[in-house]
Order: sequence, then structure tokens, then C-alpha cells
Amino acid sequence: MMVALAFSFVLIATIYVLSLPFMWYVWLPYIIFLIFLFRIAMKYDKARQIRYMVFYLLESGRKMLMKAEESDYPQEEQECIAKAE
Repeated sequence: MMVALAFSFVLIATIYVLSLPFMWYVWLPYIIFLIFLFRIAMKYDKARQIRYMVFYLLESGRKMLMKAEESDYPQEEQECIAKAE
């Protein structure tokens, strides 16, 4: 999501900068700013993906353990615990 927002902002800003006459002292800071903007956006999205992955793994493990606790059969309980590990 953050990368998409950053790309939209960059697209709008680039169209505006292209409408101006070429000046290297405008383009150089703009390109440096874009590099940092995209790095931050990519790191933010990557951190979000890792958080969701960890949450999903912990939640599925918790559900398996709860299912094992509710089971009446010891063999099924052991299978659920083995899957959760």
C-alpha cells in the first residue's frame, strides 16, 4: 500500500517537474528524494508483510493447540500438537 501511494505521489510530482524547464539543481535533489522515499516505502511494506506472516503463523498454531485441547481422543490430540509445532 505504501509503495502504491509513493508511486502515485512520484508520478504526479514527476509530471509537474517535467513541465518546468530543465534545471539540474531541481532534478538532482528530486531524484535523491525519490531514492529515499522508495527505500522507506519498501521497508515499511516489508515490515508489514513480516508482521502479518508472524501473526498468521502464531494464530494458526494457537488454533491447532486449542483444537487439540478440545479433542477427546489422545491420538488426535498428539497429531494436532505435532502439526502446531
